[in-house]
Amino acid sequence: LGLDVYLQVNSTPEWMDDRGRWYAPEGEDAERWADLFARLVDRFGTDVTGYEVWNEPNYVNFWQQGPDPEAYADLLKAVW
Repeated sequence: LGLDVYLQVNSTPEWMDDRGRWYAPEGEDAERWADLFARLVDRFGTDVTGYEVWNEPNYVNFWQQGPDPEAYADLLKAVW
């Protein structure tokens, strides 16, 4: 069909953090995200064109702790 699929995990799943879905993972929680993405890549591999980690981390409504470039970079490093 010629369509590209991009998989976005745009918030924290409820089973990962009881603070609510818009609290971004930090520290050990970032490692849990790395495990989640490892499972997604194992399952979907190259059937997915791209994987997006979080949604609008520069916007307080999506990153409840407030925009934090270092925390987002740490999350990206863990997932990578």
